[in-house]
Amino acid sequence: MKRLGVLIVQGLLLGYWSGSALLQAQPEAQLLAEARAARQNGEFQQAIALYSQVLNNNPRLGDAYAERGFSQARLKQYQDALYDYADALQYGGLTHEDLVWYNQGWAFFNLGDKPRACESWQKALTLGYQPAQEALQKHCQP
Repeated sequence: MKRLGVLIVQGLLLGYWSGSALLQAQPEAQLLAEARAARQNGEFQQAIALYSQVLNNNPRLGDAYAERGFSQARLKQYQDALYDYADALQYGGLTHEDLVWYNQGWAFFNLGDKPRACESWQKALTLGYQPAQEALQKHCQP
């Protein structure tokens, strides 16, 4: 009988935690959708704040780092963008890894680091992002 009681308590705890995770995922998805909408509307400060909230809840969400980095780059916060692009690439699971490399290249370029910009664009091209070819031709030819 005691064993049955332990199993019931464990089952309730598991149900509580899994239910809690589901409840947490829903607001996270809502925040992510709001962040994306703000970014698409050119509200980059608001987008950065919302992406930061998402990442506080789930610090391993690569796409959120990539998208926050894009917003920071649009505000000419290139160093912050580079930190986010690095985290995005580290955590992976990216929808568009090639685009992260491309955007990282522009952040390096805008900070005056042409060699690292060229490396990033080359990686983007290797992953199939064709616009990187133009950046390479224009800025990386000897």
